[in-house]
Amino acid sequence: YSAAARPLTGANLALHVGRWFSMALGLAALLFVYLTARLAFPASPPARLFATLIVAAIPQFAFISSSLSNDSLVVLLSMATVWWLARLVSKERTEAVAWWEWAALGGLLGLAALSKLHGLVLLAPVGLVMLWRAWQRRSLRELLASAALVALPALLIAGWWYWRNYQ
Repeated sequence: YSAAARPLTGANLALHVGRWFSMALGLAALLFVYLTARLAFPASPPARLFATLIVAAIPQFAFISSSLSNDSLVVLLSMATVWWLARLVSKERTEAVAWWEWAALGGLLGLAALSKLHGLVLLAPVGLVMLWRAWQRRSLRELLASAALVALPALLIAGWWYWRNYQ
């Protein structure tokens, strides 16, 4: 692409801008890897950095992050969802999860499901965290409320797309 007489014009410029945007999404995904590792290893900064470097060193991650596709977006949203779930799991048993935290989780889930079908895989860990929090507090009411608060934004964001495709 760069050997063209005017390498950064027209479609070539659009391709480069898209790839730069994809690389920015990859960097943001690495930030969420670091934030998740910070929750997992609160007393060990080297472990946090090591976890981030392991992900950054995966050849497929570097390849996808430097190409123009929606894969970088679903990776970013998946890592953000995993970080959000880690935040919820790390809360004390007595500390309630606010309604907006469940709704934000639903928003992340909806965006991931809208960006790619593979985003629906996040339903499993989201469901497990909701079950875990409800079991910790011995509250079926909390399970039903969290399920509704997660499902509503997820369905509003991505449900229309799946319904359209079903039709």
